Amino acid sequence: MVEAGTAAVDTARELARRWAEEPRWKGVERTYSAEDVVR
Repeated sequence: MVEAGTAAVDTARELARRWAEEPRWKGVERTYSAEDVVR
């Protein structure tokens, strides 16, 4: 079983990667981090 904290870190990393790589998110300015979203 994956601990909740570990799962949140993995989810935040994946979200940050998607924001960086997917054209859909290009040019979007955020005042928050992927970690903030997952929290």
